[in-house]
Amino acid sequence: IAPDTDAEGQSDLTYPVPIVEGMARGSTTLDAVTTYFPFYGYFDYILRRGEGAERLAGMPVGPRFFEVLGVTPALGRTFNADELHPNGPGAVLLTHATWQRTFSGDASIVGQSVIFTDVPYTVVGVLPSSFDFASTFLPGARVDMFVAADYEGLRNAGNVFAVIGRLRDGIPLAAAQTEFRSLMPRLAVEYPGFSSVTARLMALDTHVNVRIRRSLGVLWAAVGLVLLIACANLSGLLLARTAGRSKEIAVRLALGASRARIVRQLLTESVVLSLLGAAFGIPLAHVLVRYVRTRPGLSIPMLHRVEIDATALLFTALLAIVTSVVFGLLPATRVAGTDPQRAMRDQTRGSTHGRGHAWLRSTLLVVEIALACVLLVGAGLLLRTFLRVQAVDLGFAPSQVVSLRLNTSPQLAAVQRRALVQDVMRRVGALPGVEAASVSDSLPLDRNRTWGAVVPGRTYGPGERPLAFVSITGPAYFRAMGIAIREGRDFTDADAADQEVAVIVNASLARALYPGQSAVGRELQSGTRRGRIVGVVSDVRQTSLEGGVTNQMYYSHAQSQDAGLDLVVRTSLPAAALAPAIRRTLGELDPTLSATDVRTLDSLVDRAISPRRFLVALLGGFALLALVLACVGIYSTVAYSVGERIREFGVRMALGATAADIRTSVVRQTLIVAGAGVSAGAAASFVVAELLASLLYDTSATDLTTFGVTAALLMVVAATAAYIPAARASRVSPMTALRAE
Repeated sequence: IAPDTDAEGQSDLTYPVPIVEGMARGSTTLDAVTTYFPFYGYFDYILRRGEGAERLAGMPVGPRFFEVLGVTPALGRTFNADELHPNGPGAVLLTHATWQRTFSGDASIVGQSVIFTDVPYTVVGVLPSSFDFASTFLPGARVDMFVAADYEGLRNAGNVFAVIGRLRDGIPLAAAQTEFRSLMPRLAVEYPGFSSVTARLMALDTHVNVRIRRSLGVLWAAVGLVLLIACANLSGLLLARTAGRSKEIAVRLALGASRARIVRQLLTESVVLSLLGAAFGIPLAHVLVRYVRTRPGLSIPMLHRVEIDATALLFTALLAIVTSVVFGLLPATRVAGTDPQRAMRDQTRGSTHGRGHAWLRSTLLVVEIALACVLLVGAGLLLRTFLRVQAVDLGFAPSQVVSLRLNTSPQLAAVQRRALVQDVMRRVGALPGVEAASVSDSLPLDRNRTWGAVVPGRTYGPGERPLAFVSITGPAYFRAMGIAIREGRDFTDADAADQEVAVIVNASLARALYPGQSAVGRELQSGTRRGRIVGVVSDVRQTSLEGGVTNQMYYSHAQSQDAGLDLVVRTSLPAAALAPAIRRTLGELDPTLSATDVRTLDSLVDRAISPRRFLVALLGGFALLALVLACVGIYSTVAYSVGERIREFGVRMALGATAADIRTSVVRQTLIVAGAGVSAGAAASFVVAELLASLLYDTSATDLTTFGVTAALLMVVAATAAYIPAARASRVSPMTALRAE
């Protein structure tokens, strides 16, 4: 259940606690309503072991969360009523991966008390290995354990919870959607002031697949095209092979064999070939699947759960049998239906082998080239899109920037914590090889949240109040990130807690608040908090590379409360060499201070672009395979055709034709067939490209460069594949060719 909006910020896709409670109280179509806290990274827990520390990412969840999802712990139990109650005993459920990695799969850990961030928690259960919450709901995020959500503590925090519901037995989703259309306006009246007053209900499988459904559709279509190309190739090869056996088949027919028996034999041979191909491909598929699902940084739902199971193997076997029968039927019936006397005449000296088959082989070749053209155009368009996305101006310079999660003791008072963080920034900034060091609680392309941002005293109509992504940062953050300050200044140590609140906004928010004017020195209000704009910086891609620029504002760490900080360092050193020096520095400042989760900003960019890279890589692989198959098909067809025409070439060369004339003739005829295939494929590609339009970025579906390069590539491949048998034919002696006939 999510607000009916196209916004990308998590604050726009979540609900406040009172609205969640109103849903649970007012719905009669849902058996239960529960929540999770999607702003990952704000509930981190430090497990200290000797001199080291490990950060575990916690996920707060609401009542009956696991019951709603139908998840039963592999060990232990879920949260009880006392643990869900405010100020109840601390309890955690471990993910199966955390249990194995951190606690070595020790079953006795269930029921024990473990100190997380200097606070005791009881491990009440271990979740099954089949339950992977992060890849289902927050692809690319990390969830190590679950804790009970504190509804009371977050009651006034605004939009903080994503909502999940379970339908009552026998109630369709449409009925629940109808109910919520009337329920949400009533809740908006009951709880005025909240922005999330709409609801769009979606089945869980749709929610998981909606982000990649179009990409999966494209990949399925690509697989189908490759299969059709392979089938056309195989059908052409079988047609050539059976044509060469026409005399044998004619003899067998003359001796009394039935045509059905001949067809069955030829189909059996076709099925055996297909099954052998499938058997060869399955081990290769195992290797590729294992490679893909273990690739780090791929933000794709449930990718690591992909495996080749019995269903996949059965589907592969059935597909191999069906396609071999369907595409082997044409050459089998074609040859079995030949008149034996005519076949014998065609096979006698002085005639060519089965001229009636030539047009059919050419037709199959045209189809094969056309299908390859469609696949290559699609891959080319997505590749151009990928390159355009990579060239997007991020607004920051990720190269040579490293982030580490800064873990401070919860026992520190706010004043002490701020002072300690300022010391960290100064000491780390002075390390050799460090150009700038600062902190932030929200990095670009990572977690995010939005707050309202208005001009004090200005009246806004419905839907006119600007929203902005907000980050809590320290001095030198923009230098560390490579974000340009376009007007005004950066934060300084003078922006202390007892001074006027300083705010830095990006260019988009400055234009939205003060169009046509300088925003520096003017006021900004977010909720009840007023501040003065002291600087304007460049726009930064906050949620994705493809999305448009968004409003952003930054508050000084010294004047704000943060919920977990990343230490951001611009350095000329490798991350592996820098991290130990930073950890030593932190230990000197405070023994309880630690830095975990070393990441480069390049890895955040890679993760953001990973779904598109994954699609381009797979589709590009399919396109390359299609090109190879087309090349093999052209070569085999031309080679067989040349073999049939050896006598013709011998006669022509005896009458004065040169070797160059023979090569030119063969290549020209092949290019005519290839041109027909490219023309048909280009026409089909225009239709397919329109279907791909929603996956393209800054690339036209009718991009002439892509179409032109594809056509030229296929024609070059056709000419190359034809030239080899043509050159071989041109080297044959006329007397040898005539004697062979």
